[in-house]
Amino acid sequence: MDDGLPASYILRIYQDSYGFMWISTFNGLSRFDGKEFINYGYESGLSNIIIDAIYEDRHHRLWLGTRGGMAEVKGNRCLVYPVDDKQVINFVHSFFELQNGAVWALTSKGVYQFETDHWKKIKLYPGFDNHGCRQIVETEKGLLINYGHYLILRNSAGAFQLVSQITDDGVPGSFYNRLFQQNHRSYLNRIDGLFELIRKDSVSLFSSELKNKYLLWSVLDSQDRFWTYTLNDHQLMVSEPGNKQQFFFKMKIPLVSSLFEDCDGNMWVAGSDGLLKFKAINYQHYENRFKPGIRGHCNVISLPDSRLLISAANGTMYISRDDSSENHRLKYFLLSKSEPHHEIIDASCNDERGREWLNFREQLDLFIIENNRIKALPGLIKGNIHPLTGVAY
Repeated sequence: MDDGLPASYILRIYQDSYGFMWISTFNGLSRFDGKEFINYGYESGLSNIIIDAIYEDRHHRLWLGTRGGMAEVKGNRCLVYPVDDKQVINFVHSFFELQNGAVWALTSKGVYQFETDHWKKIKLYPGFDNHGCRQIVETEKGLLINYGHYLILRNSAGAFQLVSQITDDGVPGSFYNRLFQQNHRSYLNRIDGLFELIRKDSVSLFSSELKNKYLLWSVLDSQDRFWTYTLNDHQLMVSEPGNKQQFFFKMKIPLVSSLFEDCDGNMWVAGSDGLLKFKAINYQHYENRFKPGIRGHCNVISLPDSRLLISAANGTMYISRDDSSENHRLKYFLLSKSEPHHEIIDASCNDERGREWLNFREQLDLFIIENNRIKALPGLIKGNIHPLTGVAY
C-alpha cells in the first residue's frame, strides 16, 4: 500500500496488450504503468470491488469478473452489465473468448455470453445451466470444460463426453481447482496434485514432491518451468525447464492468490503481503571465449577502462582485452607481481588516476595495480598485525 496500491492483499494480476498491469485487491482494482498506480473502486462505477477475473478480448475490451457480476473498464469508469436470467453472480472464475469473437463469462451460476448491453445465459452442457463453471480450454478434439467435479469434452460436432468425475466428496481433492493450457498441452491443478491430460489419461506430475500437500495454484511459464504453490506448508516452488519431477527453487510465502507471466518473461506473484515480481536474469558463458582457458576463477572486477581484472587460482591475475574480430574470443595477459599474494580479492577500489587498489584475503598489506604490475605496499599501516578486509577511495 505504501507504493500506491489500494490494499496489500492481491487477488489477480493481468497485463493488457498496451503493457499496463492490472492488479485486483481486496479494496478495488489498480492499473500500474511501471511508475504509479491508478485505482478503481465504487466511485468508478464498480458494484463490488473484489475482482477474481480480468481479461482483455481481441477488441481491446477489458472485462472484470467481480463478486457482484461482470463489468467493463472504459477509461476511468467501469460499466456493469446485467444478466438476462436475473441470477445473482457472486463469483466469476474466468472469461473465455471463442474463435468467432464471442466472449463468455464463466461464473458460479453458469456460463454467460455478452450481447451488446447484457449477458445472456448459455445452455452449454445439458442439466448444468446453473452449475458453476471454472475454466474452458480449446483442444484439438474440442472444448474441455471444467465444471468442478466434472471434466467435460465438447467435440466439434457438439457431442459431449465425460472425461473425468469425482463422486465421493470425502476424498482429498474432490474438486478441480484449475484447468490451464500451455504450448497446446492441458494441465489440471487439483488440491491433491498436478496432472497433465494426455488423450484419455491423466499423468501425475511431481508426485513425490507434492505428496500430501494442498496444491493451491500452478502455472507453466514460457520457459517450460512449472510454478506451484502449496497452501499447507506455504511453499512457492519452481522447476527447471522441462523437469516434471523435481523443483529446484523453494520459497516461503504466507499466501499466494495467483501467478502471472508478463510479456517480458517476468513472473508476478499475487499474495496477502503485496505484489511480488520475479525478474529473469540471463547469464552468458564465457569459458570458451578465453584462449587459453583460465582455471579456478575467484574474482572478476570491471576496471575504469572497461577491461576485466580476473583473479584465478594459485595467485595468478589477468587483464582481459575484448577482441571481437577474432571469433569473439577474449584475449588477456598475465600480470607480473612483486610478491606472492592470496588469490581471493576481498575488496577493491579505483583512485582518480584509474589505478586499482586491492585487499587480498589474509594479507597484512595493501596492493596496487600500476603499469600492468601487481605491487605490494608493505608497512603502509605501521605495525599492522591484522589482515586487511576493505579499501575505499
